[in-house]
Amino acid sequence: MKKLNDYLKDDYGLKKIELSKIKKVENNKQKRFKKSIILIILISILIAIYISINKGDDLTITSAQEIKNESKPSSTTIDTLKIDSQIVEKNNLPIKIKKSEVLINDKKTGKYYIISGSFKDYELSLNEANEFLNNGFQSSIILPIENKNGYYRVAIDAHLNKEEAIIALNNYKNTLKKELWILKH
Repeated sequence: MKKLNDYLKDDYGLKKIELSKIKKVENNKQKRFKKSIILIILISILIAIYISINKGDDLTITSAQEIKNESKPSSTTIDTLKIDSQIVEKNNLPIKIKKSEVLINDKKTGKYYIISGSFKDYELSLNEANEFLNNGFQSSIILPIENKNGYYRVAIDAHLNKEEAIIALNNYKNTLKKELWILKH
């Protein structure tokens, strides 16, 4: 009987295969580490350039600007207006707004408003109003009345009678695919 070591490869019916020697490959981990460091540096440089270029594009409001009210002038004034982390003090100065900017309503007018949202925070309501403004709607913010719930409502349209408001509401619901409602204010 033969020992296990005494068998030849030909005894198993295998063909002889010639293989080349294994070559040592450079460490891929080091290459990947260098590439990732270079990528991180490039991304941080691009971010710094982007920030420095767009620094002057922030929305600022100065005390000289005025907001044009859609209704009659009222005695209610805003003491502090906070936008983009900048606080601008208002001392009974009228606030003007251009034709293509968000209107501020601080008094009851008896109109029927189509409301897209109600917000506890003024900045959130301003963001919503600006989004509609950018989409071509003349949006307005209805300021909370004293001794009421304190919500800032964003209106995208206003009508003098209820029937017109209901028709417009259905049209806006079909167009915008958003939950809207009517508020008489």
